[in-house]
Amino acid sequence: MSEQSKTASAERSAVDRLRAACLLNGQTWWVWNAITGEASFSPEWCAFVGLEEESAYGFDAWIARVHPDDLDHVRRVFGAAELARTARFDVRHRMCLADGSTVWVHTRAIVCASGTGDAAEWMVLQTELPLWYGENDGTTGAELHDSVIGLPSRGLFLEHLSHTLLKYSRASGVSFAVIMVDLDRFALINSSLGQSAGDLLLRTVATRIVDVLRPADIVARIGSDEFGLLVEDLNDGSDALRVARRISETFSEAVNLDGQEVFVSSCIGVALGATHYQEANEVMRDAGTALKQAKKNGENAIVLFDQAMYQQAVSRLSVENDLHRGIERNELVLHYQPIISMNDRSLHGLEALVRWNHPERGHLSPAAFLPVAELSDLIRMLGRKVLEMTCEQIALWVEAGHADRLPPISVNISGRQFVHADFVDEVEAVFRRTNVDPSRVAFEVTEGVLMDNCDLVASILARLKRMGVHIMLDDFGTGYSSLSYLQKLPIDSLKIDRCFVRQMEEDQGSAEIIRSVVSLAHNLSLVVVAEGVETPAQESRLRDLGCDFAQGFLFARPAPSEEIEVWLTPTVAAKAF
Repeated sequence: MSEQSKTASAERSAVDRLRAACLLNGQTWWVWNAITGEASFSPEWCAFVGLEEESAYGFDAWIARVHPDDLDHVRRVFGAAELARTARFDVRHRMCLADGSTVWVHTRAIVCASGTGDAAEWMVLQTELPLWYGENDGTTGAELHDSVIGLPSRGLFLEHLSHTLLKYSRASGVSFAVIMVDLDRFALINSSLGQSAGDLLLRTVATRIVDVLRPADIVARIGSDEFGLLVEDLNDGSDALRVARRISETFSEAVNLDGQEVFVSSCIGVALGATHYQEANEVMRDAGTALKQAKKNGENAIVLFDQAMYQQAVSRLSVENDLHRGIERNELVLHYQPIISMNDRSLHGLEALVRWNHPERGHLSPAAFLPVAELSDLIRMLGRKVLEMTCEQIALWVEAGHADRLPPISVNISGRQFVHADFVDEVEAVFRRTNVDPSRVAFEVTEGVLMDNCDLVASILARLKRMGVHIMLDDFGTGYSSLSYLQKLPIDSLKIDRCFVRQMEEDQGSAEIIRSVVSLAHNLSLVVVAEGVETPAQESRLRDLGCDFAQGFLFARPAPSEEIEVWLTPTVAAKAF
């Protein structure tokens, strides 16, 4: 027997079992043969619609009962399923009964493929939806389904989840789960291959997801590249994770997009049903929290939500809200840490480091809020604010007569901020508003930023250099990947990560890395700054290795602007050490 014949036989067996189960439970069903055009309606379906069994014949007997406002959408869903040769389809719409009344129904079908692979026979189940379902006047079948792939919309998914919560409100133990699936690199495929390819990818992925689920499970498109699954009748969390793993495995095979094969991966978040949930959005929130963690974990990650995640999410949201208000209320302050010459300990630069005077929690270091800001667009708002404050302070120092001794001040730039389309324009606007010479500012960027999109980064760096901004490569050495790019990018200096400085006295390998970096940098006419210098022995060793400049607690801790002015006064600065 051929593989196609085996598949067709297995699918027909599944349909036969489902038909028997429907007969036992008195459910509404019918079968349509797409090749012959014949249809067989169950007595229950005929009684539901109000037709005599003898008058119910052929596909038209069903389609004639679909509400006129939903007819085009239902035909599109049917046609898309038939064209894609999917194993099933799922649509909700209104039906017109023989007595003139209208009801909402949930129509699901399993396609039994013939030996040639064509969609031959459709086993169709129809369930009347509860009265509350149709209370939203003006809602149409098309509005309840995604126009690209025909799956239920987010709104319909939430309504069904609400109904499920009521159904299991008194059940003990795990009874259902919401699974969120996010496609990796969908935006890249959509932008590089075009929207039609993106739509085809979504339809293919939807088909694969639907094919591994049971007929009663619900699949919806809840975002541009996100799918929501509602899986019921589970015993425990391991059942939900098995479903999630099956979904993840479907991405191992390449997707053919009009002759071009592409590979996609997914991240999956799972939230188990529990009696403490009162609203559908609460379940979605927790599944979304698990999905965010899965994205942080990397490709093909699956994360099951737990209460610890909820507490972390609540804490993170609290910090985000407070930080947003803190930026607007000018609660942020800058401290500055000197960068000194290894030759004579003279001042070479200053690094601006943000602190937060929280009205309730007091003085907070960056570790308390920067990781949270990095996870959202707040990091752009924060980065822009730090640049503005730095330039305003530069203007004050220049006005106070410190222009001659004032070195460039470096500002840390996050990856999200750096690659944003408006970044360079925003920088130019800050310089214009504060009337600060861009050459008085240095931007510190990490290796990871350079490696993500070298062409884009090179273009941004070139624009910044034309303005006069200095560029420093921060935390150099932690990525071990940027060496070949140093000669191509307009970098002025490297900052060796503090981990090598800390280890070099006990680890000869770290010392050799520093020696190699210094040699490479000097060959490329770059200067080298060592971070985290805390002992005289480290200072001496770095000087022997040829390091140009250093920064660390040995020389000075970060301090507010009024304390930094001692470095800008010649007679006082000479006594600083």
